[in-house]
Amino acid sequence: MRGFWGGLVIVILIQQVAFANPATFLDMVPGARPSGMGSAFTALADDANGVFFNPAGLTNMDLNTFEATGSLGFLSHDRFNNFLSLYEQLPPKNYLGFNVTQFGVGKIPGTDSNGLPTGNLEDMELAFGVAYAYDLDYHFKAGINLSFLYQDLTGVTALGFGGADIGVLFVPTVLYDFTLGASVRHLGGFLSWKDGSNQAFTPDMRVGAALKLFHQSLILAYDADRYIQYDNTIRHHVGGEL
Repeated sequence: MRGFWGGLVIVILIQQVAFANPATFLDMVPGARPSGMGSAFTALADDANGVFFNPAGLTNMDLNTFEATGSLGFLSHDRFNNFLSLYEQLPPKNYLGFNVTQFGVGKIPGTDSNGLPTGNLEDMELAFGVAYAYDLDYHFKAGINLSFLYQDLTGVTALGFGGADIGVLFVPTVLYDFTLGASVRHLGGFLSWKDGSNQAFTPDMRVGAALKLFHQSLILAYDADRYIQYDNTIRHHVGGEL
């Protein structure tokens, strides 16, 4: 189990971005640690939260290690966002994991055409993911995460594919003190509703760098992400961990 951490966080946002994909909960940061680092986690991604940013980060697990992480998110307006991930290192260079993300909204006031209350409505969204990573050598690692979706919006259901999330990590030196990372998310994603309508995902891209100092006791990280469908806006994230 990892110890407690303290963080120094600076987050720089060029402007606010409205997410355009149908399952927007897939773009919410699930874990406390990457959130505490301002979402600058693409080049680090060294725990089970890393699959959200860069599935290649699974290769940072120790030999013969099993790791689990989870979070419970209680948000405003009766929303919740929960996350669970389980990962195992398979010798010598393979890594396999599973993850579940749950998002929902409860107690949505329902009204009829006259504005009279009809009772509360609910929205439930689930994503089931499977991830695989391979450690080619100490310089280069690659990984992929596939997620499958289910949504129930007040009794109207949908099934879908959250897309393929593909990531890479590059270590320029043998010391692992500086890493570069990149990932593309939601490739081929779609949501198909019971009424026959379909929604397609637009991929987004992330790149990042991480530097470990003072015998890896201080970590500095930078990320930039780009949501293609939203006028190519680039957001910048900077974070630190002590």
